[in-house]
Amino acid sequence: MREKNQSWPGKDPRKKFGTEGETLARAYLEERGYRWLASGYSSKWGEIDLIMEHERSIVFVEVKRRRGSDFGPPEEAITEFKKNHIVRSALLFLQSRGYEERSIRFDVVTMDPEGLRHYINAFEAGNQFYY
Repeated sequence: MREKNQSWPGKDPRKKFGTEGETLARAYLEERGYRWLASGYSSKWGEIDLIMEHERSIVFVEVKRRRGSDFGPPEEAITEFKKNHIVRSALLFLQSRGYEERSIRFDVVTMDPEGLRHYINAFEAGNQFYY
């Protein structure tokens, strides 16, 4: 028997809220000419929320959505640790698709009661590809 505050698998409201945010971010980006390539790409380094193509670049998008400001703005949840893992997952995606020679960038889309914000080229790969 489950404890009172445990969710049933697949019914976690936080996961649903996040997935809805990714759907909204994808629609926002597609309205601006981005082409969807993948969602929820997972590797040993973690997950990339959205992978899009825009103006011949592969764009890796981290989506953060918050209901309120109790835990600060959603931008603060994207730590250096998280960025490093996104970059490493991106490398694996590029290698798996034969896209090593494509230009890339890392965007962030955040949502909270104040609205949606899109940060183009929010962070760079730096030297994370050399490990």
